[in-house]
Amino acid sequence: MHHVIGKVAATATLLVFAAPTWWFVVLSAAAPRTSDNGVFLSVAAAVADGAPLYVDVVDNKDPLFFYALAGALKFGPGAAQLLDVVWLLLAAVGSLLLASSVTKPIPALFVGFVATPLVILGIDYQPGMTNLPGTSLTLLGMGLLVSRAWWAAGVVLALSVAAKITVAPIAVGVLVAALLVPHMRPRAIRSLAVFLISLSLMAVGLWAVGSLGGYLAVLSDNFRYSGDVMVYFGLSPDFLGHLERLNPDMRSDRWVSGGSILVIAFAALALWRFRSERLTVLVVWLWMTILGTFAALALSYVWPHHWQMVALPAVMALVVASGLGMRVLGDGRSGSVVSVVVALALTLPLGGWIPIQRLPGTFHTERAEWTQWRSQLADRTLESRLLETVPLPTFTVARLGTNDDAAFLLDLPPSASLTCPRFHLYDFSPAVDFGEALACLDRADVVIVTDQFLTFQNGWRSANVAPVVALLAEQYSCLRVEDRQVCSRR
Repeated sequence: MHHVIGKVAATATLLVFAAPTWWFVVLSAAAPRTSDNGVFLSVAAAVADGAPLYVDVVDNKDPLFFYALAGALKFGPGAAQLLDVVWLLLAAVGSLLLASSVTKPIPALFVGFVATPLVILGIDYQPGMTNLPGTSLTLLGMGLLVSRAWWAAGVVLALSVAAKITVAPIAVGVLVAALLVPHMRPRAIRSLAVFLISLSLMAVGLWAVGSLGGYLAVLSDNFRYSGDVMVYFGLSPDFLGHLERLNPDMRSDRWVSGGSILVIAFAALALWRFRSERLTVLVVWLWMTILGTFAALALSYVWPHHWQMVALPAVMALVVASGLGMRVLGDGRSGSVVSVVVALALTLPLGGWIPIQRLPGTFHTERAEWTQWRSQLADRTLESRLLETVPLPTFTVARLGTNDDAAFLLDLPPSASLTCPRFHLYDFSPAVDFGEALACLDRADVVIVTDQFLTFQNGWRSANVAPVVALLAEQYSCLRVEDRQVCSRR
């Protein structure tokens, strides 16, 4: 009887914590249509309409990120803008499976469905960005591997690479580390084979739709991009430049998150005598995610939201700490209670919820913005309304702007078709991108031009922008509305 009462009390407590946590998830996951999110939605809208990715529409993110977003758009823009709820759910399931291998069911549920989403939301979370899919799928792949679902683990880890290429070293490292553990070696060998086959099949799929060459070009451009941006900011185009770029962004909450991860990682080594075979695997994977994430930061950190990749080792540290609590105190009721308490307590430092008032403050902010987010679902972009005024039965359109498009391809008029694959440029974009834009204007009947693009005339790429602006002035007549112009060929 006491056992039943205990389980009911534990389940009720879990629900009390989980319900507001997932309401917080939904509020936080609502991505806007502005900035980079608008670009992502525009690319996904084009892909959903049948445009070959990296051919008819181009952005430098990985294929699964856009295909998932395009799939969500089939259920409406709101579903696509809330796609992060799905990614966070997959992260929760992954950490649940990982925690289940070293703790009891109730503590594992707390780790997965309460602590994990709160940790992820605390680490510079911005909805709709690209790090979360890679983090979630990597966690799920590891969880499936420890759960003996070796074939699913191989597929999911391959998908993590297709969603975020920077997790590739971690995904490979997870499988290689598993090969070194005797009790996991057979399933790790099979999972590695499935991983490689899955990557090959995905490459064949991209080739079949004509996107493989474009994606390989994007990967090459990304290596160049990170160096170009460092030079743009006056830094060296190497890991020292990226670390120098990171340094001023290291607020106290970031130091707390990073420091907490390392304290747990070293504590796991200091308490090595308490290890089990399963916990040993998780400790090795924790260090693998730490080293892989540090390498990714050192080679690619440019913008503050890139810090989101730290969520992967943070969740792994959470799982390891819960497992250590269970090993030190035993797997009885006291061990389970301590494991839950440890998971909930570590949510604050691992998630960077410092000071603690930041957590309820963020919740109230997200709740206040929810109504505004819902109202914008019915809004139509200025650019789409401008294109509707073009008095042509059908026409081709190009766009000269930055990440200020507000998802204009979501409601592109049926009479218009995008003719230039790259519709967003930046002052630090490669010179070749401006050359391609100039050449592409020959095919455009109408051009949307934003004021942000015109500011580049006085920037780093002024010599590349000048010919584009000159061609517009020579061949197009423009009508200004607010901060952009719609230009029709004379």
